Amino acid sequence: LIGEGMDMETDVEKAYGAFVVLVGTIVTAVIVGNVSFVVSNQNSTAFQYQSKIDMISDEMRALHLPSELQTRTLQYYDYLWNRHRTFDPNCTRFTADLSPTLRKEILLHMNRECVLNCDFFRDVSNECIIRLVHSFKFAVFLNSDVVAEEGELAAELVFVIHGSAKVVKRGRVMPVSLLSPGDYFGEKSLLMHHRNAVSVVAIENCDTRVLEKMDFEDLCIDFPELRESILKRSDHMDVTEYDRHKKRRTSLRVASTSDLEELQNLHNLDLSISLEELDSSTKVTTPKGGVFSFE
Repeated sequence: LIGEGMDMETDVEKAYGAFVVLVGTIVTAVIVGNVSFVVSNQNSTAFQYQSKIDMISDEMRALHLPSELQTRTLQYYDYLWNRHRTFDPNCTRFTADLSPTLRKEILLHMNRECVLNCDFFRDVSNECIIRLVHSFKFAVFLNSDVVAEEGELAAELVFVIHGSAKVVKRGRVMPVSLLSPGDYFGEKSLLMHHRNAVSVVAIENCDTRVLEKMDFEDLCIDFPELRESILKRSDHMDVTEYDRHKKRRTSLRVASTSDLEELQNLHNLDLSISLEELDSSTKVTTPKGGVFSFE
């Protein structure tokens, strides 16, 4: 090694050597400490995850659940942990100890996409928006989970935050439409009592925000402009109104066809009247030369 066998003789060399040894010891201690901290954090996080999975597995075995259902349940918690690093996506435990101001700002940040992507939230007050974000509930749907079932009572407004879903109709092979992040459905089910006309099925793991009908009605007591805004601005096809939209399009098509036939009949009538007028007003004379002329 370089410097091996060389003794420090002068006072300057001895002081420099002592300084280098001290610095080297400190740097080594810092590196070892940081590595130990990272390893301990990883072990703590892994221990938290594994403890939760072990507890859930024990409970499912005690309930004698089918293996397929146990697998999907573990997939649900695995998705929650890998995407959100928590088993509490609503952050209720985290926000419960915070001040009202911090809780409000965190909920606004978590639900900002829902507020920005909906047209009918533009006409409501800031107080209504704050109440809305406190009313939203977090829901996760795994691949092939049914988000909304055809024929069931519609009673919630659903926002797609992450993932995608397809809108399907019984008797149809191809999906009616696809839902991607930023899309929503069910707002008209908050205003009236009817059943879903189509089903919504997740085609991958989806994060959603849900506003239930009971919470919506409580909001409308204090903020009636929310109901008016939905009635005024919501014009996209809701899953609860697929049949009505289909009937509306059919009636418009029939009306357009009938109007076209009526216009054609009027045109033919005008043309026949003009020909009759032309025949009545035209005189055909035969001159002496034997050539016909029209007057």
